[in-house]
Amino acid sequence: EPDAAKVQAARRALDSAGVYGGRVFVDRGGFEDIPYSNYFANLIVSERPLHGGDLPDVTPDLVRKLRPCGGIVCVGRPEGAPEGEGAEALTGWLSEFGLGEPALSREGGAWATLARGALPGAGSWTHQYAEPGNTACGDDQLRCPLGLLWYGDPGPDKMISRHSRSVAPLSVDGLMLMQGNNVVMCYDAYNGVQYWEREIEGAMRGAMHSRASNVCCNTRHMFVAVGPQCLRLEVRTGETTATFDQPADESGETPGWGWTATVGDLVYGSTSVDGQHSRRVFALDVETG
Repeated sequence: EPDAAKVQAARRALDSAGVYGGRVFVDRGGFEDIPYSNYFANLIVSERPLHGGDLPDVTPDLVRKLRPCGGIVCVGRPEGAPEGEGAEALTGWLSEFGLGEPALSREGGAWATLARGALPGAGSWTHQYAEPGNTACGDDQLRCPLGLLWYGDPGPDKMISRHSRSVAPLSVDGLMLMQGNNVVMCYDAYNGVQYWEREIEGAMRGAMHSRASNVCCNTRHMFVAVGPQCLRLEVRTGETTATFDQPADESGETPGWGWTATVGDLVYGSTSVDGQHSRRVFALDVETG
C-alpha cells in the first residue's frame, strides 16, 4: 500500500507516457475492502517477491476479485532478484486461494501461477431459448442473489431496437456473445472487456416471436446463419474458420438458412420458405461440413 505521494508520482509518469487512463490506472487501498466488483481481475500480481518482500495476506475479498474461467494469479521473481520467498512459499501462497493446484516454472527464475476455473454450478445459455430443446431453462445453479458486475459497452448504438424482438445474447465459458446491427460481438461476461467484434452483413435477425434464431454456440464455436449459409466462428477470436452450405436442393433455388442449433459434433439447420416456415431440416458435421 504505497503512500499518496508515490501514487501521484506514478500517475504523472504514466500520463507523460500517454498511457494513463486508457491503458493504465493507478489506485491505492488495502486488501480488506477492495473497491471493485467481484470477478473483475483477469490478472493478479504482486511486486513484493521481486524485491525480496513477504507476500500479502490472502483475504476472501481478494479471492473474489479474480475472474472465473481463466483469471490468472502470478507471483515470482526473475534470476538475479533479491533473495526472498522460495518456490514452495510461492506455490503455498497461491494454494491459499483455494481455487486449485498452482503451477511452478523455473524458467528465468521462479514463477508460480494459478488459473481459476469456472464457478461451481455456473451454467451456459447457448441457444435462443437456453439450449437446443427450446426449454428456456438454463443449467445455471447460481441464480440468486443477482447483482450488477459491470456496465458500459456495447451500449445502444450497435444493438437492435428491443421493439424488433432481436436474438437473445448467448453465454458460455465466461463469454457473452451478442448480435447487433449486422455485427457480432464477444465480451467478458464477468468484467465487460471486449474480446472481439465482427461486421457481418446480414447477421441480423428480428421478430423472434415468430422466427428461429440464426445464432448458437458451444465451447469452441459460434454459428451464425447469413443468407443461405452458416458461418463457423472461433468463439474466443471471432475468426471465421468454415462456411457451411445447405445440402443440395432439387428446386435449384437459393433459400435462406432458417433454424440454427448445435449438439455434439453436429450443426443443424433448416431451409427457410418465408422466414417463418421451413420445408426441410438437415444436419452437418461441425468439422467437415
